[in-house]
Amino acid sequence: MKIYVTMNKVLLLTALTCFPLLFSAMSGTQDFTIKSGSLPDLLSIDASSTLKDPNNIYRPENLVDRTWASWCEGKSDNGIGEFFILKFSRPMSIDVFYIKNGFGFKRDFAGNNRVKGLRVSADEFSTDVVLKDTSEVQVVKLVKAVKGKNIKFTILSVYWPTRDRDTCISEISFTPIKINDIDLIPRFNSVSFHLGSGVPYFKLFSDGRAEGHPCGATQLPCEMVPGSGTWEKNPGGSVIIHFSIKSCHFKPGAKEPDDVECSISKSFLKLKKFGVDAIVTESNEIGNSLHWE
Repeated sequence: MKIYVTMNKVLLLTALTCFPLLFSAMSGTQDFTIKSGSLPDLLSIDASSTLKDPNNIYRPENLVDRTWASWCEGKSDNGIGEFFILKFSRPMSIDVFYIKNGFGFKRDFAGNNRVKGLRVSADEFSTDVVLKDTSEVQVVKLVKAVKGKNIKFTILSVYWPTRDRDTCISEISFTPIKINDIDLIPRFNSVSFHLGSGVPYFKLFSDGRAEGHPCGATQLPCEMVPGSGTWEKNPGGSVIIHFSIKSCHFKPGAKEPDDVECSISKSFLKLKKFGVDAIVTESNEIGNSLHWE
């Protein structure tokens, strides 16, 4: 599975980690202790396989983290027969569940396998259901409740992808859920991007600081005054970067290269879109070389 954006291939954040660009499969059962307590009495999640990644970002605990981060099986085929098991501290009786099918990054939803046929089983009873091919959270009602401490979900069939054969599920719950849209700003340490020709450059930090080189290609010095850069997010979703520029120009009648004078002025840049998949300025310039850390 690969993540594609409108600019370049980039390292893209999940809640706290970055998405690398290359993947391979990792099989065997992995067990992860649940730390978030997203489901009542949930102890852990087993997965029959998980898509391999150095940061282990496709782990099964993504299924209950209430974000678009996803679990992806790790087989080299379509993942038919792969499964995950929710382990509880007491017997559960489940007759309905909520699921966000496929990979949670909406731009790549169709690019990867989505689950079509899903088997839900426990100590008492097993039933097969058909999921809708939608990126929205859907409610699934069982013909009869499954009961037990271990609730198993097995992939029976998939909706074919436009690109990669990895099968993913973003989220599962036994109560109604709402998953934040991908365009919301993720948790991050910093994000950097270039504009236009690539000369203007900005780096924003999570603490509100901003650095960079706001000027285009110039013969004379033009730079952001160190320590002057800040940024803020407005309620409507736009972002404004404030900074001071030190710019220089030749003196009237200058005859020597060093006959220049410099001044400092305040400036700003407004981003009408600031999301993990795109940064766009008010004048419709698209940020490229986008890099989240």
